[in-house]
Amino acid sequence: MTEHGRSRWRLVLISSPLQGHMTPMLQLGSYLHSRGFPITIVHSELNRPDPSNHPDFVFFSLPNNLSGTGVSSGIIQFLQALNDNCRPHLEKHLIQIINTQKETSEKESIVIIYDNLMFFAGSLAGDLGLPSIILRSSCAAFLPAYRIIPQLHLEGRFPIQGNNSRTPSIQIQRSTF
Repeated sequence: MTEHGRSRWRLVLISSPLQGHMTPMLQLGSYLHSRGFPITIVHSELNRPDPSNHPDFVFFSLPNNLSGTGVSSGIIQFLQALNDNCRPHLEKHLIQIINTQKETSEKESIVIIYDNLMFFAGSLAGDLGLPSIILRSSCAAFLPAYRIIPQLHLEGRFPIQGNNSRTPSIQIQRSTF
């Protein structure tokens, strides 16, 4: 295990259950594990990873209580419910680890690496005094879109309510590089 002073680092990776988010997190975990870091993968019950594919990782499932709340109810509502429901379970788990370490001579410094869609992890890490790193698994084109979504929402143009001809289209200007 990679050591820092007298304590070891334990990396806790928290991924969104949405397609395209878990794979980069597991790849990062595999790379970091190859460098000697112990890895804990925290995931929701939705789209859970297969632990047999990563036998050296510790997997911790967060009950998400999402019955009745799906992506079809709106991505913002879905992500908020996911974050609200997962936070107390991770908080309890991390506090238990921290308290258990107080009773032993072997210490592990916990570092939280979390998917930007699992924003509760950043605030929880701050509340517990743990370092945290955000992993954005989105492509570079997502950032400009992410910035404009609130404006489109205020203008009533997002989310699109149907495919009729009166729905305003978003004009994208081409620029030459």
